[in-house]
Amino acid sequence: MIKMCSYKKIILLLAVILLVSESLRLEAQVGTSTIYDYRDIEDYIIGNITISGVRFLDYNALIGVSGLRQGQLITIPGDEISGAAQKLWAQGLFSDIRITISEIRSDTVFLDIYLQERPRLSSLKINGIKKSELQDIKDKINLPNGSQVTAFILNNTEKIIKDHYLEKGYLNTEVNFIQKEDPDKPNSVILTIDVNKNQKVKIDRIEFIGNQDFDDRKLKRQMKGTKEKNWNFLRSSKYISEKFTEDREKLYTFYNENGYKDFAIISDSLYTVSGDRVGLVIKVEEGRQYFLRNISWVGNSIYPTSLLDKVLNIDKGSVYNKTLLEKRLRVDEDAVSSLYLDHGYLFSNLTPVETRIVGDSVDLEIRIYEGDQAYLNDVIIKGNTRTNEHVARRELYTLPGDLFSKENIMRSVRQIGVLGHFDPEKINPQPVPDPMTGSVDLLYALEERANDQFEISGGWGAGMLVGTVGVRFNNFAMRNFFKLNEWRPYPSGDGQSLSIRAQSNG
Repeated sequence: MIKMCSYKKIILLLAVILLVSESLRLEAQVGTSTIYDYRDIEDYIIGNITISGVRFLDYNALIGVSGLRQGQLITIPGDEISGAAQKLWAQGLFSDIRITISEIRSDTVFLDIYLQERPRLSSLKINGIKKSELQDIKDKINLPNGSQVTAFILNNTEKIIKDHYLEKGYLNTEVNFIQKEDPDKPNSVILTIDVNKNQKVKIDRIEFIGNQDFDDRKLKRQMKGTKEKNWNFLRSSKYISEKFTEDREKLYTFYNENGYKDFAIISDSLYTVSGDRVGLVIKVEEGRQYFLRNISWVGNSIYPTSLLDKVLNIDKGSVYNKTLLEKRLRVDEDAVSSLYLDHGYLFSNLTPVETRIVGDSVDLEIRIYEGDQAYLNDVIIKGNTRTNEHVARRELYTLPGDLFSKENIMRSVRQIGVLGHFDPEKINPQPVPDPMTGSVDLLYALEERANDQFEISGGWGAGMLVGTVGVRFNNFAMRNFFKLNEWRPYPSGDGQSLSIRAQSNG
């Protein structure tokens, strides 16, 4: 009896243990997420992609950048997942990227891309610069509140600030960034930029290496914006990169004008002389000097070679001056191209070609494409905001249907300038050719300028005070005198002159 009782107790105890363990097992399954073993390599079809962690960026755009797409067959683990992470990281917008599996259904996988955005700017402070320059610097770096603070943004900001002061002669500008978390805004930073311009750097000396035919002094005179320090304290000797680039081109022009068509600047470098002084070394290769042995013309049927030679006005045997050649072919008012442009050959083209070089001699062939004559289709006047169009149009020597003529265009420009209503420096005739039809529209771009006059004078004579006040309107429109809506402040636009003068004696 006692033994039977013991068996029953043991069986009951085992049943209780089994029930408790099963309950604990079920609870563990409910309370934990599924863990996937990435050591198993399998192929899946992407069922969906979600984005988490971002607040300001477009989800669809981010999925597009990743290269993953719904319905794509991928291998997990595989190159597709790692490649997607690399593409997102390359944007420079995130400090943390995680691609995880949110669910698997048979052969379909659901992915989540977690992105931690880099901090955004809550406020900006710049130290070490003048108040007068502060706004200019802020406009250049263009860092509004809310923009992301990335390594690229900081590097670009540093470059902009250094370039700003480089133009002013500060070669050793230092830029440091201090980022502090903003306690009032999550994932935001307060950015402080400390700028130290250091001393303004000037050029102590300029040295040339490789020049034999022209001495250093001659070459230094060609550089207008890059000068070395000397007794003349009024002359700027700051090293400014942009101006030095312009002076490099001036050296090329100088040598080309003297026949050295192969001239080249091999290198240029700066070295420190003292804290605020640098030396500039320019290494050049002059090449040899060339001369024109022969000039021939090809393709000319309208004008004879003798006339073209006369207009070109460059003697055989002279120094091969590329700058002079360009001027005589296209730039000067009496250039060879003007022969064609004055008689309608707008589509003509002159191309100089070096056909043979023997020793220091160059044979030059000028190839001409004459084309057909062009006629004016439409003549447009633009920019006359106050002056009526007919005032400017009556000065033109170019009318629709006329043969295109550079001479008549320049004559028209001079006549419009004489009116005084437009800035003569801003009168810009612009041909708009249409090679398909052989016609051309001509646009005169104008800019108005004030040309009214005010006069006041006074004097003392014969025991009395004499005073005169007068005003002269040079662009009056008498026909609108009785139209109240045209008084702005007076009726204008017809180019008429109206003078009003008052005189007092007493």
